[in-house]
Amino acid sequence: MNMKTILNISLVLGFVIMAVSCDDFLDVNTDPNSATSAELKKLLSNAQVETAFSVSQRYYLGSELSVFVHHNNVREDANRYASPAEAGGYGNSWTSFYAGSLATYAEIIKEGEVQKNWDFVGIAKILKVYIAMNMVDFWGDIPFFEAADVGNTQYPKVDKGEEVYSACFTILKEAKDHFKETGSDVNLIQPGSADIIYGGDTDKWTALANTLMLRMCNNTRNVKTRIAGWDAWLAEAVAGPRIDAAMDFQFPFSGSQSPTDERYIAYTHCYGATQHTNYPSPWLYEIMNGYIEYNMPGNPFGSIVDPRIPYYFYNQAAPDEEVAASSFRDGGFISIFFGDNSAAGSANQTSYATVWGLYPVGGKYDTGDARTVTQTDGAQGKTVQKMFTCADLKFIEAEMMLDGTIAGNAGDALSTAIRAAFIHLNNTGKGLGGAPAAGIAAADIDAYVDAVMRKYDAATSTARKLEIILTQKWIHDVMNPFESYTDIRRTGYPILFDADSPGYGITPQLADGTAATGSDARMNTYCSRPYPNSLWYPRNEVDRNPNMTQKASQAVKVFWQQ
Repeated sequence: MNMKTILNISLVLGFVIMAVSCDDFLDVNTDPNSATSAELKKLLSNAQVETAFSVSQRYYLGSELSVFVHHNNVREDANRYASPAEAGGYGNSWTSFYAGSLATYAEIIKEGEVQKNWDFVGIAKILKVYIAMNMVDFWGDIPFFEAADVGNTQYPKVDKGEEVYSACFTILKEAKDHFKETGSDVNLIQPGSADIIYGGDTDKWTALANTLMLRMCNNTRNVKTRIAGWDAWLAEAVAGPRIDAAMDFQFPFSGSQSPTDERYIAYTHCYGATQHTNYPSPWLYEIMNGYIEYNMPGNPFGSIVDPRIPYYFYNQAAPDEEVAASSFRDGGFISIFFGDNSAAGSANQTSYATVWGLYPVGGKYDTGDARTVTQTDGAQGKTVQKMFTCADLKFIEAEMMLDGTIAGNAGDALSTAIRAAFIHLNNTGKGLGGAPAAGIAAADIDAYVDAVMRKYDAATSTARKLEIILTQKWIHDVMNPFESYTDIRRTGYPILFDADSPGYGITPQLADGTAATGSDARMNTYCSRPYPNSLWYPRNEVDRNPNMTQKASQAVKVFWQQ
């Protein structure tokens, strides 16, 4: 199927979801893929597109979680951890996971088994696991065994998170075994280009299966007695090949607008929007700049300036330009705080506030030209939706080496992980949106990695070393907040902005560009809510399914937190 046609199908579905997110749309209790003879290639392509959208920004869960992990700030409930059960991101992704992705993967598995097209079956099972494990990480207990199969019951029961995780290990092993099937009547249809992610390369899918196994082992290593065969699963994940920089698990957005819009969904919300509502976090900006004098005195990278900054942020205002209002300002960087309750924080800053740049959304590389962006600027939405990268894997390996779960030197693994993050940025953005053709120079990468490693080597506690590992991972995972949301709840790292602390909410400069001093430097911020251990179930799903009960609060923990 033509890529533009595939994207058009999911874009139409996405806009339908947006329009009726609080009303009746496809949900876990429906089966949109009831074809008796599936066209496997079309099903696979459409399901992969749907999966990429379901973990993306704007109308989906990524928008809520990007705020929860302090990558992004907004003028909505999420900016105080207050997203309700009716939040569009919760319901839209839930619907997309079940009705769009899991139901289609179940149909592929069913038809693929009948036809002995085992490569399709294996791919679908791995993608099914990716969705299921993330849903457990977000919501805890979820409908799975009755909801994730073709012909599911009308009102599926809710299954315990550890039972879903345990099943996912087994499903991954099954998927790898499917790729080994041989015979003259086997795999008569090949995925080929219908597999948008890996082009039907089963070696890459096998590596991803082992990688996801290791990820689940990392999440559950403190509760491993709740996973049957945990030690064996760890051994299998470590022994098998895992993804490398040529196997990043991600979905490409071409940036094309004709005949269908294939731009990254967050780009269209930042560039040329009539009301700018996504603000890069000052917390992220300060950490990447190595600041210790404002809101982050404990910055693990104090005095180290990250060379990725012009790839991450585009400043619409010049450093000395006077603007109407600003909550946080540092030269041309203008944004709002998490929990912002200041008058400036509610002002319309669309024409001059900092926007996401080339790497996160396919926007502009910041050359210092400082102007209001339009939808013809930068890479015009050409980027990738990260789902799990080689860098993510290497950060996990560093974390597991640090506590002795797997063998190896955690410091060496951290250095490799940071370099993998730079490789990913260069592979994604070099030469686009005004960026240098060669990307970030090797000498600059070396200097940055060496500076971070000096901080790591000087750290006197395991906790500080873990903070350095996971804060670097957090910097890499902008626009993929799922990893950070899980890491924060598992470990407490990275440390987040505290909107209720009197020592936070400090701006370096005022709207006119002059230095902020005394009480003028302190913006009004508040949150007054605890960090959400898990997400509300979407209200319309609870209302539909008598076997689902809304959790008492978002203090309810996912099983691996206990």
